[in-house]
Amino acid sequence: MTESENFSNEKNGSAGLNGVKFKTPDNMSREPDVVFEDPDTVFEPDDKITVLTEDIPFIKSLGSPYYPNGGPESQTTESIQNYGDFITFGNYTILFMIMYEFLMLPQMGNMTFMVYGAYTPQVVSCGNHSFEGMVQRDVCAQLPELMNRTGCQPSLTAQFGSLGYELGYYCSQAQLVKRAVSIQMIGVFLGAPIFGQASDWWGRRKVMGVCFLVICILDIFVSRAPDLWSFTAVYTINMIFIGGTSTIMHVYIVENVPKRHRVWIMMLLSFSPNMILFAGLAYVAQEWRALISIAGYLTIPAMILLFMCFESPRWIIENGQFEEAERVIRKIEKWNGTLTEERSRMITELIRKEAAIGETRKKKKQKYYMHHIFYTAQMASWTLTLSFGLFCVSLIAFAMVFNMEQFSGSIFMNSALLGCFRVVLNLILGASDYVFPKLGRKVIYQGSVLYVIVMLSFVAIMKGTGMDYPNLTTIVSLSATGLCSQLFVVKNVIIAELFPTAVRNIAASFASTMARFGGVLSPNLFLLESIWIGAPYLVIVVFMVFNFILFQVTIPETKGCPMKDSMPDKSERLWGQKQKPQHLIERVDTQIAKLADQD
Repeated sequence: MTESENFSNEKNGSAGLNGVKFKTPDNMSREPDVVFEDPDTVFEPDDKITVLTEDIPFIKSLGSPYYPNGGPESQTTESIQNYGDFITFGNYTILFMIMYEFLMLPQMGNMTFMVYGAYTPQVVSCGNHSFEGMVQRDVCAQLPELMNRTGCQPSLTAQFGSLGYELGYYCSQAQLVKRAVSIQMIGVFLGAPIFGQASDWWGRRKVMGVCFLVICILDIFVSRAPDLWSFTAVYTINMIFIGGTSTIMHVYIVENVPKRHRVWIMMLLSFSPNMILFAGLAYVAQEWRALISIAGYLTIPAMILLFMCFESPRWIIENGQFEEAERVIRKIEKWNGTLTEERSRMITELIRKEAAIGETRKKKKQKYYMHHIFYTAQMASWTLTLSFGLFCVSLIAFAMVFNMEQFSGSIFMNSALLGCFRVVLNLILGASDYVFPKLGRKVIYQGSVLYVIVMLSFVAIMKGTGMDYPNLTTIVSLSATGLCSQLFVVKNVIIAELFPTAVRNIAASFASTMARFGGVLSPNLFLLESIWIGAPYLVIVVFMVFNFILFQVTIPETKGCPMKDSMPDKSERLWGQKQKPQHLIERVDTQIAKLADQD
């Protein structure tokens, strides 16, 4: 069958390659004949929201870098290897970014809720005995003896109405709340691989929608918990779904935005600005029940916007739904206003290529599981290195924020300061990644790791030598914690760019699981102060040095590289390797020799 025969007319009912119906280039040239809408579609984006790129001066001023390959008009069929090369920055990308921000705020709020919910109250007096001017460590050491001798009841104060403040967990009892945080983080630990796998099977958007619906219900339910144990039980279940969303969201955005724009978009729409927003919400709420209810209600607009966007075309293609993929891509192009005759042909050619690739895999189509991210020695080294790095970063980030009482000043101001620091760094590094094409992922990541190592080494020395500069310690510690934002973002981008589509979300979920293991341990990291006051910071420094070495040795530069759609050849796999039959090798050698003779 010739190529022209493959592109048979859909009106005549004939099928193209692999049974997939395609429209002819002639049909493409007449816009009324292009089918944009499915009869079952109940939502037409253009009828609901109009976002015109030309009305936004900033976007218009971007010029040719507005598109990853110099603009839709500069793209050719030869330059389009897969859907990642075809995506352009346009109106749909703007809608997608708005949707992602509405997803990120409740997701981040739930993930870091215990920054405020687990805040340890301060004992200011016991009866007539005042502890004004005393360090809480000394207060807690004296309190049991004073209570036994006088029968006094401690008076507590707190910047936020936390669980500890409401339920009376202070001094050594406050560790029960910290342990509750560790238990809840186990939920995230479990949710990341479960829902990462589910989204590879059933789609990113559908699984995220289910997760956010459950989060909304459980947030409202947990706000009425009568005690710490019932709160911990319900919130641990909730964290399973929160862990699922945290994994899927990163893959969803990477698959839907142009590769040149990935880093700055993910840095802009990250935890960083939302930490500032959530600090403001916490200040307004003033107590934990109101704050967790707000986090639950925020999922409602997030779900509405989620279902205004489309399923990831890359996921649809990977699952062999080529007609659906073509329909979705055309709708996105219509949103962007870039559905020209030439790009219509590109879409047809793109789907034809993907269908041809899909046909070669059709007879051996399989679902992929966690062990497939260790398919080759190279993939195994990537998986272990990136997972260990995220474990270290998560240990640092959550240890600092879940023990915010370790720092001087207001919890709200410290959280907002941390968010501001992260936003500034995100904007600088995101803009640098966009403006300087040769500034690779490795440079940004390794530079950030070195900064964290230097700053926390400085804090460990200050603590160990008894240097009392609380404000300086707070600023240095928060600045190092702020760099963790870049480490999270860059590593998630690298994971998405390294691993094939079939296991991309599984790889992300495995790495996220290891990160959550760091989150499980993080609330208890500062218990090491009982051994040596600088021990928590020293442990972090040692881990990060090891992380720096591993990353430098095993991870290649991924910036500008096309995302992989296919798994490596079976001859490269670690288990059950099969040698190529000798007679096949001989036949290939014979053919090569014949071709050489003809030349």
